[in-house]
Amino acid sequence: MEKIFFVNGMTCHACEMLIEDALSEEEGVTSVKASNPDQRVTVDFDANEITEERVKTVIRGEGFEVE
Repeated sequence: MEKIFFVNGMTCHACEMLIEDALSEEEGVTSVKASNPDQRVTVDFDANEITEERVKTVIRGEGFEVE
């Protein structure tokens, strides 16, 4: 399943990498692409292994706001 999460607070490439690295470590996440200019993170994941809420929790844990 692919889902786009709108994220506030990304200001640079390092922010993108921080989010991508954190989510890539989660079980069930297949791919992650963060875009600072678009303020969004596209996540491909197995909904049987990880929930949307868990994805949001990981992003928030890195210091960003997510809708």
